[in-house]
Amino acid sequence: KMTIRTRIGLLASLFVLLVCLSSCLCASNTTSSYPPPSSSSPSASSSSSSWDVDWSSFLGRHNPVWSWSPGSPWMPSLWFQGSFIGNGMMGALITSASSSSSSSSSNAKDAPNDVSILNFEIGNSMVWDHRQNNKTLATGNFAYDSPRLPIGYLTLHVEGGYKLSTMTLDIYNAQTTGTIQIVNDDDNSLSNVTWRATAHAEQMVIVIDVLVPSSSITFSWVFTAERGNSPWNDQN
Repeated sequence: KMTIRTRIGLLASLFVLLVCLSSCLCASNTTSSYPPPSSSSPSASSSSSSWDVDWSSFLGRHNPVWSWSPGSPWMPSLWFQGSFIGNGMMGALITSASSSSSSSSSNAKDAPNDVSILNFEIGNSMVWDHRQNNKTLATGNFAYDSPRLPIGYLTLHVEGGYKLSTMTLDIYNAQTTGTIQIVNDDDNSLSNVTWRATAHAEQMVIVIDVLVPSSSITFSWVFTAERGNSPWNDQN
């Protein structure tokens, strides 16, 4: 019986294989050649090479996309099911709410269908366990003895019955975008609440934009701090 870690490894390997195959197909359909034709003039040599790639379009074909409705089994409620943003130092895991909850969010438990909930679990590589003394289960492994510590999570609540939620990891623009389809109580019409989340490339800042089409749709933010205990050792 495969463990969750084994399944994740197989899925990651499959994704890498698909990207490599797509790259090979794109390369076989182009007319560019490498190395470029030789030339005595450096400027002529650089102009003769044709590596014109529409990276936005190319990477856009590989953007992971999520779509779920209330109670759907495809709801990304666990950390390895959701999207992510980051700049190499800090970032966030983005999951949705379900009765099974995400790995850290108590706000997601028993979430009613009339509230759409998104969790942004904040992480930072500078926040790690500096406590070298009183290690009850020291292993000699830095990842286990001095791991990164939980910080907390932002929870976005959008009031009103929602019918559908979508989420896309935009690889080229290093951001995650999403749409929440809200059912209006007055006439049962549909309105789209859109959001965008990204981590600044140089500044330690996470930016989340939420756009609502009408003032009648309300949303709120809640930050929940987590205990600074090692996720590897609950006795620590």
